[in-house]
Order: sequence, then C-alpha cells, then structure tokens
Amino acid sequence: MKCPKCKTVIPRARPVLRPSERKLSGVLQLFADAIGVEAALAIAREYGGQKRYFPSRKYIEAGHPSWLVDVIGREKAAQLGDAIGGEEFNIPRGPERGASRYLKVKEAHELGFSTSEIAALLGMHRRTAFYYISAIHQEKAAKQQPADQEKGQSQ
Repeated sequence: MKCPKCKTVIPRARPVLRPSERKLSGVLQLFADAIGVEAALAIAREYGGQKRYFPSRKYIEAGHPSWLVDVIGREKAAQLGDAIGGEEFNIPRGPERGASRYLKVKEAHELGFSTSEIAALLGMHRRTAFYYISAIHQEKAAKQQPADQEKGQSQ
C-alpha cells in the first residue's frame, strides 16, 4: 500500500503505536483516553504546570463559561467532564517526546513534505519519520473502516 501524497510504501510487518496508545504522563494519558491525544496536548500547552479544577458535563452543558471549553471546545470538554469532572488535577507541562513528535510529523506530512524532508526538519532518522507516517496512515484507515462497514450494512 502506498501513500497517495508522498508515494511512501506503508509496511504492515512492524506495528506502530497510534498516539492514543503511546504512554503519556499519568494525567495526560487519563485525558487522552477520554478526549484524544491532540486535545490532551492542547490542555498541557495552555495550562501545563498549573493546578486546575475540571468541571462536570452538567456544568459545561448548562453553558457556563469554562477555561476548558476555551481550550478544547464544548463537546470534548463535556466528554472529559464525564471522565474526571468535579476534580482538581496538576497538569503536567507536556508529554513525553513521542506523542509531540508524532503530531509534528503528522502536520508536516499533511503539508506535503516528503519523508526525507520531515526527517531533516525534525532532526530524526528518515526511518523514524517513515514509521510515524505509517502510523498516521494506519490511524486514517482505522477511522475509515467503521464508515465503510456502515455503508455496506445500510444497502
């Protein structure tokens, strides 16, 4: 299988962890399990190093103003409210290196950079960039499969 953008051959032999399967620090992983890695990283970028109260879904859906809604949006804030609402957490300053590197590779790949260009830009081996790109394609394929199955069942 080849990437339509960069023509990189996507291997199947070596499993690559999606960002949600990567190990973040304890609290960030808790957030990521509920709302996804990108939203968890957004919280860390904005409020890392601070202690914050996380409102419940009921509070968020009532339309009250919240720092959390400003950072990740009302829907994701409500999802996080279901998981941890009503508690205070010390928010870590940032994730482990892997998840943030994954997001940088993803952004560069979506902008059309080649595997070699991504590796040079981010200071990694070309093979490392290749594995991140493979994970991006695997994640996209996994998201498309349920939609394809629903189309097949409705016909």
